[in-house]
Parts: sequence; structure tokens; C-alpha cells
Amino acid sequence: MKKFILIMIVIFPYCSNAIEFNRFDVIETKSAVLLAWDVSNAEESDGFSIERSSNGIVFETIGFVVSKKTKKNMSYIFKDENLLFGKLFYRVVAKVNGQLFYSKSNNTLNHDLKIQFNYNPFLKVIKVDINSEKLPALKVRLINSTMGNEVLKFDILENEHSKVLDCKKLPRGNYYLVAKSNEFELTQGFIVER
Repeated sequence: MKKFILIMIVIFPYCSNAIEFNRFDVIETKSAVLLAWDVSNAEESDGFSIERSSNGIVFETIGFVVSKKTKKNMSYIFKDENLLFGKLFYRVVAKVNGQLFYSKSNNTLNHDLKIQFNYNPFLKVIKVDINSEKLPALKVRLINSTMGNEVLKFDILENEHSKVLDCKKLPRGNYYLVAKSNEFELTQGFIVER
């Protein structure tokens, strides 16, 4: 009986020089976020995917920057003008021969949207104030927390900074306002007294 020896050869793509991210900065301006990074050994990469996340776990690609294809240390810039609200995480990814190289660390940016719900018990009004230069459209609901039913709903349009709600017809009780956009949901409770 003849015995056979099976030899497996596995070939991995070879990357002669790993891409090195030497710097990665996140700079906030009034209307955008600038990403600036320095990288060396990028001669075998076609470019860099720019990824963003609102939770630091699940990232989505938001852009691409073409590589200058050199071993020298080179600087790159990307401008993110389609901002989300809240804490943002960014990273840069380069692909060389099927292997992924990530920027050294995730950089975060606080791009805050401030929404204040103020209930005035004397005037029986709720004032919704929004403090941000770039505002999303919001859907706002007023819910009676005792009964669990929605008693009022309205929209706040993009770039509308304030809205006043008349609460004179609301019965006494506990309520909460829910403001929701595609990117976030905020809730605040208050009490209506007679």
C-alpha cells in the first residue's frame, strides 16, 4: 500500500512595507470637520477610505482620498461637510494587497446639538430652544406619562431655532417631550400643575 503525503501551500499577499500613520488630527470648523493625516510607505495603496461612526463601534465609509503613491511621508486632508450631531468617531483605512491598515487611533469630536425644553408654569407654555448652527428637522411629541397617550405632535423645520407651545388646555399631570431626528432622540419630562 502506498502512502501519500499531502502538502498544502498557502500564499498570502505580500506587502513589502506596512503603511504608517504618523499623525491623524480632527479639526472642527463652523460648517465642517477637517481630517488631516500624515502617512508614509503608501506607494502600494490606491488611497484611503474615510470612516465615521456615532458610537465608535460601527463605522461607515463617508469618502475616499487618492494616494500620492510614495514612500515619503505625505500629508492628506479630507473635509466632512455632512455632519451628524453628537459624538463622532473618525478613522482612516488604507488597503494594500488585501490587507487593511487603520489610523493609529480613533479620534472623537463633540459636535453638540443643544435642545432645551422649558416649561413655564405661570404662562402655561413650553418653549423649545435649539442652539446649533446646522439643525436637522425634528419631530416632537408631547406624551402624557400617566395615561401613556400622545397629546400633541409637531415638526420643527430645519434651521428653525425656537417653538412655543400653549399648554393651557393640558390637564394636570406628568408629561414628557420627545424630540427625534434621523440621528438621535432626546426626552425631557415636566409636570403640569393647576
